[in-house]
Amino acid sequence: MVSAVHFEPQQPFGGKAWVVLVAGSHGWGDYGFQANIYHAYHIAVARGVPKENIIVFHYDDIAANPSNPTPGVVVNTPNGTDVYAGVPKDYTGKDHTVKNFFAALKGDQELAKADKKVVNSTLNDHIFVYFIDHGAPGYVLFPKEQMHNTDLIKTLTEMNAAKRFAKLVFYLEACESGSMFEKVLPNNINVYGMTSTNSTELGWNCCRDTKRQAWVSSYFGYYWYKNWQSTDFVKETLQDQFEYLHNTTNQTGVMEPGQHAQHAHQWGDLSITKLPASQFQGPTPFIQVSNADLDKPICNPVNTREMPVQMLEKNIEETNDMHEKLRLTQEL
Repeated sequence: MVSAVHFEPQQPFGGKAWVVLVAGSHGWGDYGFQANIYHAYHIAVARGVPKENIIVFHYDDIAANPSNPTPGVVVNTPNGTDVYAGVPKDYTGKDHTVKNFFAALKGDQELAKADKKVVNSTLNDHIFVYFIDHGAPGYVLFPKEQMHNTDLIKTLTEMNAAKRFAKLVFYLEACESGSMFEKVLPNNINVYGMTSTNSTELGWNCCRDTKRQAWVSSYFGYYWYKNWQSTDFVKETLQDQFEYLHNTTNQTGVMEPGQHAQHAHQWGDLSITKLPASQFQGPTPFIQVSNADLDKPICNPVNTREMPVQMLEKNIEETNDMHEKLRLTQEL
């Protein structure tokens, strides 16, 4: 067992911060997942994380999608500002795989030789990962495959043994996302995980954009970004952030009877939650950005698994073209 390296909140962090952002989805129906990742990239940069220390996995089929009424533009709130411009294409299309994700995390030199960005971290560094997509008990989805919890934990354990980080924080947003860490993530490998749900709950999306006929955000992501853009991360600890997200993303009050609630949960080495968020999500205490988009009220809640059906139902309801209505009805 590798001994934990402990940091006190008041001590300055002298290592590098690495950020890995992953949208496992593809297709117009899952618009909001990639939009979340694009937004996260811009906030991380604004928070002071060097661009060379941020790696982005996205299938990249939304901006130029035939269904996009604003080609080249992707929004994360209804009629919001563009979050796509400037996002790097580190791993897109056929390169967006579980194998490459694990290899990039581990600093694989074969990928580096192929001019792919990898996490070149040391024992002094911190790594922050945010992953969003569909999930089920024990796995989450990549564009063409599944990432299983046992493979993820094996990778994180190997990274700890190889002294690839001082602390690693993993935020995972998906249906039943708690199952990726519950009973399998050790508390002695310097890894802390927060999930948007427990092991049985469904995840929730929000913010349907009528122009794009798509849900463009998620509850967990929406409130996390609101916190990320408006809080002093030098003072706020990861525990503070967890408690905020646990309270604000509880969807019990907006649901129909019998539907699943959503609650953030935490796993692994909980001592890491005493550290300031600035050590993982950017050292700048505040960022001067407009919160106009995020000040809009949450709208159109839908659980992630019902999105394809509800998208078609909404599109049928909103079109006056009878041929289009018949086509959509047949698809539904």
